[in-house]
Amino acid sequence: MTAAHGEYEIETQAARSEASLLVPASPEAVREAVRHAATGQFQLVDEQGEKLTLLRRMNLATWGMTLRVMVTSTAEGTRIHAFEEPRLGTTIFDWGQGRRDIVHLFERIEEHLTGPVLED
Repeated sequence: MTAAHGEYEIETQAARSEASLLVPASPEAVREAVRHAATGQFQLVDEQGEKLTLLRRMNLATWGMTLRVMVTSTAEGTRIHAFEEPRLGTTIFDWGQGRRDIVHLFERIEEHLTGPVLED
């Protein structure tokens, strides 16, 4: 299933979700934004070059999720690719948690890069 959300589409298959977002910022700034986003419900557990791994705590929808983020430089800016899957391999459904987590992560990254968006 593919769901459009703003400037990106989130592809979901069973309990796994992934999406890519292109931002006009340096890879270093984006990695810092991912680190900043890894607070509250996420915890940064590994960072190796352009790959960052975050864990999502257990909640009513899942037994926890692993969110892998790849930050790569392109001619147009920096591409952020996020892939989330359950920590428990036998999980069949995540009840939309992967999609919600990726949306939340991308919103936090964009907010860190551009400042908070004020709505009327």
